[in-house]
Amino acid sequence: HISEQRVIEAIDYRKDVDGFHPINVGRMSIGLPCFVSATPAGILMLLERYGVPTKGAECVVLGRSNIVGKPVANLMMQKHLPGDATVTVCHSCLRLWGGSRRHPCGSQWLLLHAVRKCAGAGAAVL
Repeated sequence: HISEQRVIEAIDYRKDVDGFHPINVGRMSIGLPCFVSATPAGILMLLERYGVPTKGAECVVLGRSNIVGKPVANLMMQKHLPGDATVTVCHSCLRLWGGSRRHPCGSQWLLLHAVRKCAGAGAAVL
C-alpha cells in the first residue's frame, strides 16, 4: 500500500506546483506566497473575471476535499478579492436544518461547488 501523504511529503515544496505539500497548504492558509491548486485558483480567477462580488458575501462551499473544497474555503476567507467572504463548508454528513433545504444564510449567498463526485466545479449566485 502506498501512502498518499508520504508521497506528497516527499516532494520538494518549492517544486509542488499542485500546492498539496503541507508547507504550501500552511503558507496558503496564512496568506503567504505559495503554489495554489489549479482548480481553486481557477475558481477565484472566474469569480474575479466575471465580477462576482465576494467581499462580505456569505459563501457556501460544498465539499471538504484537500484538493478543492478546503483550499477554496480558505482562499475565500482571506482578505483579498475575490475573497473576504464568510464561509460555510457543507459536506456529505450535512444534516438539513429543520428538514428544509434552505441554507441558514438566507436567499443571497454564493455557492461554490467542490464535491469530488462532480466532474468540475461551478459557481452561482442564488
